[in-house]
Amino acid sequence: MHDGNLILLPKPLADEGTPIVINNACVSWRRLANSFTFSNARAYIGTLFPISALEAQEVVIRFVEKHFAKPLPAALWSAQRDVYGTNHRRPYVATGVYTQWLRARRQDVVAHLVSRLSRTLASWQQLLAAETQKDTPRYKVIEEAVAYYKQELAHFRDLNARHPTRHDESRARSGSAARGAEPEGDRWFFPARLRTRGDALAEKANPLARISS
Repeated sequence: MHDGNLILLPKPLADEGTPIVINNACVSWRRLANSFTFSNARAYIGTLFPISALEAQEVVIRFVEKHFAKPLPAALWSAQRDVYGTNHRRPYVATGVYTQWLRARRQDVVAHLVSRLSRTLASWQQLLAAETQKDTPRYKVIEEAVAYYKQELAHFRDLNARHPTRHDESRARSGSAARGAEPEGDRWFFPARLRTRGDALAEKANPLARISS
């Protein structure tokens, strides 16, 4: 990103959606604010100057937990005020309409990801099958993409298979519900975000690493 080679296209961004983008990379606001909003992001939050991983974590945790129910710019301002106090340091800047809000929708996140990954994998596999020469750079790039999506799809299918079923509800409630999941039928639904593979390790290393669902 620092060499200016990141180019965003409107349709591929967030599966052709209009997401709110939070970029914790150092000096990530200047050009990328224009690039992401041009590419259909309805709001973009980036940094004006270098920022440490610890302060980025503290700002974002307060942003999505304590100040969740505020307009986006107000939530960001409040989160930075909490972290920096009377210090003039305010690295984050928000671009977008002031009335943007963070929203949470209850859905089976894993099933949604499996569906999207399956669709994308099928597209790459069609491209691979259409290639007649297997010793070209193009073929190798497509082959790598197919391998990547197969790996990701296998992970989320395994995660989906390991979700607790209805008869495990009482046993799982004490653990999964504490992470923000809510039982509905035979699936666990995550209101805001699915815990990633690295979340558990991060929480053990630093309790502040937890981002509430």
